[in-house]
Amino acid sequence: MKKITKILISGAIVVLLSTGLTLGHIYRNEIKDFFTGVFAKAETPSKPNGEEIKGFKFSGNKITGYTGTEVNLQSLPNSYSKTDELIESFDSTYADLSENEEMIEKLMNHSFNCQPQGKDKFYCSDLYSWEEQISVLFEDEDIENIPLKFEILKTTYYEGDDFKVTAIGDRAFEGNTIITDIVIPDYITEIGSGAFDSCSSLINVTLNKNINSLEMSTFCGCINLENINIENITRFDNYVFSGCKSLKNVTLNENLKEISSNLFQNTGLTSIKIPSSVERIKMMAFSGCSNLTEITIEEGVKELDSSFIEGTAVTKLELPSSIVFSDYISFSNDNLEVVKFNMDLSMTQLSNFLYSNNCQVFVKSEIEKECFTDENVNNFAQYNGRIFSLEEYTGEKVQRTGLITDYRFNTPNSSVEVSRYLGTSTILTLPDIVRYEYETLLEQTLSSKEEFDAFYEANKDLQCYEISYMSIDRNEGHAFENINEFKSFIDEKYATASNLFPIDVQAQNMYVYECDYGVPVQSIDLHCFENNQTIEEVVISDTCKHIGEMAFKDCVNLKKVVLGENCKSIAQNSFQGTSEELVIVIQADEVLKVFWSNYIQYILGKVYVKDELLDLYQTSEGWSHIASQIHRMSELEAYLSVQ
Repeated sequence: MKKITKILISGAIVVLLSTGLTLGHIYRNEIKDFFTGVFAKAETPSKPNGEEIKGFKFSGNKITGYTGTEVNLQSLPNSYSKTDELIESFDSTYADLSENEEMIEKLMNHSFNCQPQGKDKFYCSDLYSWEEQISVLFEDEDIENIPLKFEILKTTYYEGDDFKVTAIGDRAFEGNTIITDIVIPDYITEIGSGAFDSCSSLINVTLNKNINSLEMSTFCGCINLENINIENITRFDNYVFSGCKSLKNVTLNENLKEISSNLFQNTGLTSIKIPSSVERIKMMAFSGCSNLTEITIEEGVKELDSSFIEGTAVTKLELPSSIVFSDYISFSNDNLEVVKFNMDLSMTQLSNFLYSNNCQVFVKSEIEKECFTDENVNNFAQYNGRIFSLEEYTGEKVQRTGLITDYRFNTPNSSVEVSRYLGTSTILTLPDIVRYEYETLLEQTLSSKEEFDAFYEANKDLQCYEISYMSIDRNEGHAFENINEFKSFIDEKYATASNLFPIDVQAQNMYVYECDYGVPVQSIDLHCFENNQTIEEVVISDTCKHIGEMAFKDCVNLKKVVLGENCKSIAQNSFQGTSEELVIVIQADEVLKVFWSNYIQYILGKVYVKDELLDLYQTSEGWSHIASQIHRMSELEAYLSVQ
């Protein structure tokens, strides 16, 4: 069948605009909620039965509109009677009406009777009511040319008891720019969707105790709304307070089951308490609340949609143990600094959260430990500076102490290696478990050698852990320990590669801390202690698996090195240039492999291994050529006692 939508689209766009209505307005909600008309035959009382009610429109038990000028509505009509006065009638067909903009405008602005040929006359409170009723009457018929008789009415409402008012209809006060205060009396038990949408002057609303539910967009866009009592509301539809920029404080009902989607989106809330009765906080519930700094979620809440605090100023989030997460967790909030997880989390859940949120997390101590096991450390090493146990939680970001300053470290393959020793101690025990974090000091693109020289002059005194570059055109890059070393390289490179530029330059610091749980120090880098004239004794932790090439080269005063039980390999010339007094103690349970050749080199001193491994070392291809220098561990104490 053909419906009035054809008329509105094809013949009355201008009318719609002139009456303040738009297609988006008409179809904002489901069509059945938009129509307010009811089937009824028009009846005209013989005389009015009370004073005229001015400014209000009604339909059935609902207030459907307000055209008055009262700023402070302290009361609303509780009942009414009405009379309908015929002011004009005309005959038409659906097809003709669709071309008659004048008639459409009249029907848009008045109530009217309609009598299709062969049907009873029925009353329409507005054009939308007619659309709904005509759709029912001619559900399976083509009404294009069915004769229609219209009677346009002037409806006057009077004080009376014919109709009891118990509800405010959909969009009844929508767009009102006059009302500042309204009190909803006890006999109103229902407020329709969008009832006060965009009431831009509304400041204070008093709801009665009989209203327990608010429908979609009830107060949406009330930009000056400051006060409303919602303690009795146990159900909210979506967008109820969206855009209420002046609404700063609300108290939620202790039996509320759900925080609906976009409920407080873009409001002025500064803090909110979510009661334990709430089972779910839905998407974008508080999104865009730029003044919201504190949200308290009580034990009992079970679900959180990822975007519920997007765009807020919340920096701290404490999550109760009752929360249940799927594998993917994200809160889409760049301002978050700390999140306290009181519940159990899987490694997948935690990894996904750390990937999508740049904040510190506090988890159960057993979860923190699990992150840094051999099985999981590769996945969590990059986030290690952000993982802490609940015991460390204070509500603020953790500022770590115990900064390691005597060593430099690298982080290859999500592990840590000692790259250089900067201290002056003679006896060293190398760090075994550390946490680290990076800070970017500068980041910019240089397009020419002239820009590079200016960059160097501006930053030549910069102290940093590493400065690096990447050539955009040539896709090559290197890292350097300081800016002077970097400049020397670029100057030399530019002499033969004038197309080196543009380059992306970055300087950063790496801060490393001692801790109980964290990323293991798994290797000693090549040249790490090379030419150190101070160290005499070094104990290498059990986490270390490899000693790099020339790591102790020319350490002429080195007397003793103890390798941990998990050491797996040693480079061929790690001890080149050391003295005959050097004692190397190997505590591993298997023969160390030799890299980068198939035999050890340059060990002039003695090597002590576990007694049961002596024969294997002495006959191993990698160690056999220094067999006479390899001894049983049980002989070590006696040897050291006579030194």
